[in-house]
Amino acid sequence: MRSIRTERFIISHGPGSSDIKLSIIPTGFLRWTVKTDSGVCDLDGSAPIELNQYLPCTALYTGYSMELSLWILDTFKPFSGSILSSTKPLTIGREDDVVTLYNWLGAWMK
Repeated sequence: MRSIRTERFIISHGPGSSDIKLSIIPTGFLRWTVKTDSGVCDLDGSAPIELNQYLPCTALYTGYSMELSLWILDTFKPFSGSILSSTKPLTIGREDDVVTLYNWLGAWMK
């Protein structure tokens, strides 16, 4: 597994400490982050993402739990609270509409 130096954002909504984001962290794991009125919670996948592999994933916040699925349910964590509103746009492949340092280009490179 090749590591990256910084977190890469797949989808993000909110400021730098995103209200909601799905990212790949430097160790190669998916990370699902949700910020609510009761705090911030991270949920990591159970294994690093392999190079050159198609991987459909789903990140779900139900209001009482966080779930990350990679083909099937991979990880689960109890968490609750109301998602905070944000004036930032939803972005794909970058942290937000201004910050471009953490872009994800959609593929792992060898």
